[in-house]
Amino acid sequence: MKNKLISLALAVIGIVVIAASLYVAISYLSYIGKVLIDFFSANNVQEMSACGVQIPEDFIEIRNQIPSTILPAVYLGIPVVLILISLLMFFSGYFFGKYKVETEIDAHLRREEEIEEAVKKRTEAKKGKAGGTSKHGDKSKKAKEEEEE
Repeated sequence: MKNKLISLALAVIGIVVIAASLYVAISYLSYIGKVLIDFFSANNVQEMSACGVQIPEDFIEIRNQIPSTILPAVYLGIPVVLILISLLMFFSGYFFGKYKVETEIDAHLRREEEIEEAVKKRTEAKKGKAGGTSKHGDKSKKAKEEEEE
């Protein structure tokens, strides 16, 4: 049961990491997309600057974020997140498989014990029927028990 709980917890954490990563990526990329559309919809930035047109401040922020935020997120962040998700899902599957194997082994052992008990009951019932009909059979049982001791 412990392994099943660990498996479920790791799976939930993995799903949360995936959802959070998607949310951050979508929200940030939509922001970048809006800014880039704003910038590129105006034909040439240099010509606009020469004419006295103001360049959007968001573009300057993105230009400044490229070496400090965007490139590390792309080259380092995405692989680390993918490795983290892979590890979480691997351990989730590992513990779930371990839980499943343990429950199968427990069920198998219980079935064996039930079969052994059923066999003992049947053999005792047969011995009881055979032993109850003759006195000589009772003496032989006592003699066998004494020999076993």
